[in-house]
Amino acid sequence: MTASQSTLITPADRIYVAGHRGMAGSAICRALLRSGYGDPAQGGALLTATRQELDLLDPSAVAAWFATNK
Repeated sequence: MTASQSTLITPADRIYVAGHRGMAGSAICRALLRSGYGDPAQGGALLTATRQELDLLDPSAVAAWFATNK
């Protein structure tokens, strides 16, 4: 297995970050972007949603959001 095959995520992946407005979530977003992940040029993205956009306590809303944003 090569190093690229063992990578869990790639710059082309679409990555959901919950809590992107908080201290930890915003730090995670910055670190991912700094490392080249979620690169739109390669088809990747960092996916975020506010509480108003996505209620994580509503399973059907979560399923619908992920179906739309996969």
